[in-house]
Amino acid sequence: MNQSVEERLCLACGFCCDGTLFTRVRLQSEDSVESLKSAELRVQQDDHGDWIMQQPCSGYRQDACQTYHCRPARCGLFRCTLLRYVEAEEVSEAEALSVIRDTKQTRNQLITELEKVFPGFQKKAMAEILHRLRKESRKLAGERLKLFRAARSTINQLKNKLSSQLDAFFYVQNTPFHDPAQNDGLNVPKSMNKQGDA
Repeated sequence: MNQSVEERLCLACGFCCDGTLFTRVRLQSEDSVESLKSAELRVQQDDHGDWIMQQPCSGYRQDACQTYHCRPARCGLFRCTLLRYVEAEEVSEAEALSVIRDTKQTRNQLITELEKVFPGFQKKAMAEILHRLRKESRKLAGERLKLFRAARSTINQLKNKLSSQLDAFFYVQNTPFHDPAQNDGLNVPKSMNKQGDA
C-alpha cells in the first residue's frame, strides 16, 4: 500500500507523540474517555477537572501509533510546521526528512548527556524535562552535581539547538500557517529555550 507524504513524514518523526513537543493532550468533547482507557492510553483528569492524555503517549510504540483507531481527536488535527511547509511546496519531502533526522540527532545527543546526570528521566516527556531542567539541576548534589557541572555547557548547547529546531519546524504558533484552533488542547511548555540556562 502506498503511503502519503504525510504518513511518511509522520512515521519518520513522531515528535508530537513521543513527548518531544508536548507534555499532554487535552481531550475534546467528542473523545470517549472509556475507549481511550480501554486502549490503555494514559488519560486522567487535571487539577481543573479536564481530561488529558499524558505524553509520551503510551500508544506510540515501534515508531508508530499503535492505537490509531482510538486516539484523541486532537491528535488527528495537529499538523506541525514542517508538514505544512511540505504541503505548501515550500520544502521538499527530502528536505523535511533531513530536518527530522537532524532534529532527532540533536535530541538523542541531549538524551545521552541528560541520562548521565538524570538517570531514568526518559519516563517523562522531553518537553517537560527541558522546561524543568534548571529547577531540577538545582536539586543535584555530590557526584551527580559534578557530572552536571562537567556536562553543563554541552547540555545547554544541545538544549538551545533542539529548542531552536523545534521552534522553527515543529511548533505551529511560530508559522505563518498558524491556526489557533489547531493548537489548542496541546500543552507546550512556554518558551522552553527561555527558561534560563541550566
